[in-house]
Amino acid sequence: RPAGGTPVAGWTDGAALSTSTRIRAQHVLELRDAIQQLWNKDDRKLGLIPNSTTGVVPGLPAPTQPSILIRETDITDLRKWFNHYESWGNLRGVHWWKPNSSPAFTGIFWNVESVIALTTEPDANNNTSYNVNHVNEIRGYCEAARNHGLVNIVRLDWKKGHAVPIAEADYATWIERFTSAVNTLKDVATLFIVGNEPNKEKDISGSQYAAAFNRLYGNRVDGTKYLAAGPATWYVIDYGGTAQERDFEWLRNVSNAINKGQLDGWALHTYGSPYLRNAPGNALCDNATVDCPIGTSPTLTGDASFRRYHEFIEQIRGKWADKPVYFTETNTHGHAAADYDPNGNGPPAANYVNRWIQSTYEEIRNFNTEKSSDRSEWPRILCLCWFVDSNRNSDWADFALSNEDEEKLVQARADFKASDTSTGILPGNPTSNLAPWVPILEHTTGTRILSGTIS
Repeated sequence: RPAGGTPVAGWTDGAALSTSTRIRAQHVLELRDAIQQLWNKDDRKLGLIPNSTTGVVPGLPAPTQPSILIRETDITDLRKWFNHYESWGNLRGVHWWKPNSSPAFTGIFWNVESVIALTTEPDANNNTSYNVNHVNEIRGYCEAARNHGLVNIVRLDWKKGHAVPIAEADYATWIERFTSAVNTLKDVATLFIVGNEPNKEKDISGSQYAAAFNRLYGNRVDGTKYLAAGPATWYVIDYGGTAQERDFEWLRNVSNAINKGQLDGWALHTYGSPYLRNAPGNALCDNATVDCPIGTSPTLTGDASFRRYHEFIEQIRGKWADKPVYFTETNTHGHAAADYDPNGNGPPAANYVNRWIQSTYEEIRNFNTEKSSDRSEWPRILCLCWFVDSNRNSDWADFALSNEDEEKLVQARADFKASDTSTGILPGNPTSNLAPWVPILEHTTGTRILSGTIS
């Protein structure tokens, strides 16, 4: 379809062709090549779309060879290719998407998964469920999401609660394990986050994280993208005396130290409590959502940190203007504001406010479309993902959108479904995408598509 247009009506209907017509594998490959051209159109430089998983070698069979039946995996690949391109028009995502959620939960375009450790040994509590063997379990979650039309982003931590190695002596093993995990997952995910909130996990400094990231990126797997992890909001590394590294300073130090051109994007977090009842200087913020103004207190501001995303992006703009930002975690948990509001550090099940989700998506869309003299220096935001959807770990029951036993989470889920999916990024921008549309529908064995038979 033309850029900015709509899908051709009925293109999956075989009525225009004879029912005996078969689709050549070559046609599938030609369509994939056309999508790749769109992906790089207007100097977008967005990398390679995912490879085919069918084993069909590009260029074979030649058009002169007999046509063959296309397989169900071919259709999955086509859906994946389309979604990989089209998802640039949609913000809506979740951590730990829950398949077959009831009632039907539609309109999700991003799914974030987590490999908690790439080590082989148990953690400090002798728990072996979070080690490198967890990769295969995560692959299953990614396959389910991919087959539903979602785009996966996978976070890979070096150890549980330890984002990347600090000691250079650990780099070789870490890179080997990271690369192996990426190769296991690369046909179901192409976006990988290097660790989680490194400043909080093991108090890894900005320079230490950047050194590890630079070394890893030099060994990046072809056709994939590595995202640098952002800091835990409001966390400060105290080096003693007056030496400190606050979250935004940490991010600026990482940005400055990562090699130019050796980064594919940023994975940041932006939580925000909607309650700020007695916050200094914010007397009018009672029960406010993200419309609460940003304050200046070093311990508490405005909406308890959701809008701190602006301050984070301030640290990376300019140098990384052409690299997108993925907000892979958000909800109303917010900054620990117990001194001012007993609800400030509560989970969404306790403090969610009606339409908070719509407000946050509107905020991000406005950011993407904001017009200012230096707008070209700011990276675009591609997604905003709620943490979490599925309650795989009971620790997160009061955060899970799939938890139908909590009234406020039911409201959050309804708001999520009702929210606008648009990124606000307009066609014609270097990191733009086509207008949002419904992903290609799932197909089952025996379904006809373009008069080809899925086998």
